[in-house]
Amino acid sequence: MPCTNITNGFFIPSLWTDGTITVNTPNGTTITSVTNGNYPGCFISKNNSSLSFPQPPTGSVKFLVFGSPANFIAVLTIGSGANNLPKTRSVVVVDVSGSIIRSELISTTSELDSVSLPLISPCQGDGSVFLLTAAQNGSLRAAIHLSANGATLCFTGPFVPNQQILGNATASRLQILEGASEQASCPRPQGKAKVNPSLVSFPHAVIGSGVDPALSNLTKSVVITNQGTDCLRINSIGSISPFTVSQTNPPLPATIEPSQTITIVISFSPNALGTFNANLPITATVNTGDQFINCHGVARTPRLVIEFDPSISFGNVPVSTSAQKNLVIRNRGERAVNILLPALSMGSFSWPAFNGVIQPAAASPAIPITFRPQVEGNETANLAFTSDIPSSPHQIRLSGEGCVARAQLVIDQTLGSLINFRTIQRGFRGVRLVRIKNIGNGTLSFRARVEGNSLFGLQRINGAITNPLSEDVFSISPTQTCGAGLSGTGELLFAVTFFANATVGLQQGQLIIDNHNDAFGAPVELRLNLTAEVIAEINVDVELVIDRSGSMAGSSGERRNIDTALAAAQLFVQLGRADIDDRLGLVRFNTQPEQVQTLSSLTGGSQTGLLNTLNEANFSPAGGTAIAGGILQALKDMRGNPRGMPPAQLNQAMVVLTDANDNTPYNNPDDGISYTLLGEGSSTPVNVPPEIRLYGIGIGDAVDTGRLAQLCPTTGGQFLHVQTFSGLDFFKLEKHFTQIYMATVDMAQILDPSFVIAAYETHEHPFTVLRGDVTFMVVIYDRDQVRLPFWLQSPQGEIVDLSSIPEGFQLRVGLTRTARFIELRLPAKEPERYAGQWILTVKHEGQWCFMEADPQSAPWLDHKRQVTQQTPQARQDALSFGFSSNKCKPIKDAILYGFVLGVGSNFRMAPFMDPAPVRVGQALRLNAVVTEFSLPVLGCEVSVDITAPDGSRFSIHLKDDGQNSDGLKDDGDYGGVFTHTYQEGMYSLIFRAQGISRDHEPVLREASLSKYIVGRFKLVPSKEEYCASLFPKGKYEC
Repeated sequence: MPCTNITNGFFIPSLWTDGTITVNTPNGTTITSVTNGNYPGCFISKNNSSLSFPQPPTGSVKFLVFGSPANFIAVLTIGSGANNLPKTRSVVVVDVSGSIIRSELISTTSELDSVSLPLISPCQGDGSVFLLTAAQNGSLRAAIHLSANGATLCFTGPFVPNQQILGNATASRLQILEGASEQASCPRPQGKAKVNPSLVSFPHAVIGSGVDPALSNLTKSVVITNQGTDCLRINSIGSISPFTVSQTNPPLPATIEPSQTITIVISFSPNALGTFNANLPITATVNTGDQFINCHGVARTPRLVIEFDPSISFGNVPVSTSAQKNLVIRNRGERAVNILLPALSMGSFSWPAFNGVIQPAAASPAIPITFRPQVEGNETANLAFTSDIPSSPHQIRLSGEGCVARAQLVIDQTLGSLINFRTIQRGFRGVRLVRIKNIGNGTLSFRARVEGNSLFGLQRINGAITNPLSEDVFSISPTQTCGAGLSGTGELLFAVTFFANATVGLQQGQLIIDNHNDAFGAPVELRLNLTAEVIAEINVDVELVIDRSGSMAGSSGERRNIDTALAAAQLFVQLGRADIDDRLGLVRFNTQPEQVQTLSSLTGGSQTGLLNTLNEANFSPAGGTAIAGGILQALKDMRGNPRGMPPAQLNQAMVVLTDANDNTPYNNPDDGISYTLLGEGSSTPVNVPPEIRLYGIGIGDAVDTGRLAQLCPTTGGQFLHVQTFSGLDFFKLEKHFTQIYMATVDMAQILDPSFVIAAYETHEHPFTVLRGDVTFMVVIYDRDQVRLPFWLQSPQGEIVDLSSIPEGFQLRVGLTRTARFIELRLPAKEPERYAGQWILTVKHEGQWCFMEADPQSAPWLDHKRQVTQQTPQARQDALSFGFSSNKCKPIKDAILYGFVLGVGSNFRMAPFMDPAPVRVGQALRLNAVVTEFSLPVLGCEVSVDITAPDGSRFSIHLKDDGQNSDGLKDDGDYGGVFTHTYQEGMYSLIFRAQGISRDHEPVLREASLSKYIVGRFKLVPSKEEYCASLFPKGKYEC
């Protein structure tokens, strides 16, 4: 925006130009007016900038040029319309004084053609302001505008004038006159200075000897903005000591157009202490704004500060050796500081002299201080130095301790003098941890060895348990060392192992700690007795209690309940280990229980007899359901048949299978008392002794989930459920019986899947066997007695099937109408042959092969087959008995199969969940305890996959951090909470733990549980509800 140059006097009216014409102005602007043709209108151009005003179809465009030298253009556009109607009139002022064309709309009215056009009257001089008068609805509006941007300076109206309206400029004002009478006025355009900041406040200036000049001479920048409507000319800005204007940009004198700025640099350079304020005058022409720059500053003396460690500790240092630490003095003040430190030896401490100057923000060189103790014990000294600052003199406390490195051996007192492994099943291994502590200040070294029995060994924390050492050398760093040696935890754990590879009986040995460097009087040789009892396979006593009430004739999915129950019970019997003194009893019940087979030893002969007993003729469905009666009969049988010589370890269990509620109280003839599962009404609850685990298996929707789900977990057992025998759950009942069998014989379950295999497909299922494992079992589930070929491949590539048993392995096989199994006993001292990844292969050869033979069992077989006297075909028949069949027919349909893998292992996962009833919306607590050799396994990935009643799936991760309902941190108990209990019904849960064994092998363990979430229907009724269900007419008291 150019500066104004207004000459006093009346404004000069100008006339509009129209028609086809071209005007060139002295500043290089071209105005072209065209009234006809394709593009009529007014067009303005200058350099590369242009502006167009198109002519309305029945309207017109007029213009006028004003100012000196022709820097401004006014354009009047009259809109379209009939002659007898008002038309829009718009006035735009255009500034062409610069290189870019700028425009501004200043007036819009609507009038008839008969009304006078708006009138432009520029001022005399440069035309930088003008008067615009325009008719408005029978009146007149008048305003004085800046030509450069159209800004309104003053205005009047609307009014009806009686005399001519004129613009006028005086020495100080602009006027709008009606004749000689002033209607409105305003100041002439003026510059206006605005200083930012309004107060220029300087940081403290520091003055004095030795001070950095940058702290004594300070500068700040100030910006002056022209906030006026005309140019501002600043001629000078005065300096008042100690404030000086040292620089301006642009240099003074300078003319500043409106909105432009000037930058001023002011110096503050005091020569004396104190506070200073000054107003630096601004000398300018016609300045209506700030007249001064206000400055403030303070001058002070320098801060004098030094910094150093007030104490230096050497810790403990071996006697007759030296340790060194450095003293550094830092100048945190604002001038140089003189330091004087004389050289000195004080006791065991010594240091050299330092005499020097430390500049601000700098530091002294490192001054070495030496500590060389000659005797044991603590020593102190004071190091003193002076300076030229007020806080002088200065002192530093020196301390150190002379020491002699000595180790001190302490054995964990909880061990006593005996390490007892208690009972270990033959073929398994046990571990006991030994903790040795070093409470001295020197490194402890010692030897540990076992003596007297090679079944005991030593294992480092990350060593292999299947390859223990007879002796090993250890060292323990102390928590606090004498001198600069490495410190540590001050303790060490190692394991004593026991391999029960011996006949049944007591095994003893000794752990000896010797060759140690304890300096506090420990015996030269420390002996701890080792003892372990080898026991045979853990014996089991199991009662199978099977419901044969009328509802068992029904179906759940694709299978009848009673048929499936008998098939699963046959599998349980077949899985049983004959001829090792395991015992099995069999009970059937409806409203009354009956003992089908008393609890007796399972032999090859009795096993076959039991299998034949499990038929529908003996379990024909009829009558009501007295679950309590079946349990009481089984308990009676177990109590009535005690073992003459109790084994070293015995697992007792009861498996109850039902598809109904405990709807009939059982009147026990032995004591005359009426029993129900939980004691509803006036009945007595069933009491299962703590040594017996109760497993409940429910079929379908009507099963007594409420009572069994409460009762079973309190005994250490589980409640498992099958909703329907269809899809991938076709074999679920057989799988539940397999899981219970594995639990009773202390076998850990690895996998539990089901698959559909297409014709000519081969499925490979990898699984891991650990170095410390003893046996593993594969159970294959066959639908409709269709036998798919399967075999096993060891980590070394050895094939295991009925026709091929590698040397050193032993095989036990069995089958029922719905399942086949292989149990493989591993070579005890050859973990390199069996440890690692095995592969179970299942193949669909494009045909179905059927088994019609009766269920049979076989003894343990080795690679010699034990049937060498028979012909090859007879031998094969004796061994296969239905595993494979020549009765086959081609078929291309897909086949459903399932399997369970279990292993006799020291690595185990025990799943748990809240045994109490859980209602819809309540949280369900879940836990899994993962152990190996009864020790917690840390760092596992433990998850639970949950299927809700409607098929929705969820997965949660359990943690061992002490914050997720899991007990203590790192105790092997992994916990979590399931909160999506939004539906009533049975939830299926698969617990899965993945971890690393002590031999650094990957491990997977799985287990299945069921949990009923209680909704609006009570699973266990109140006493009144129970009585009402028994006596609906209220005839009896309950």
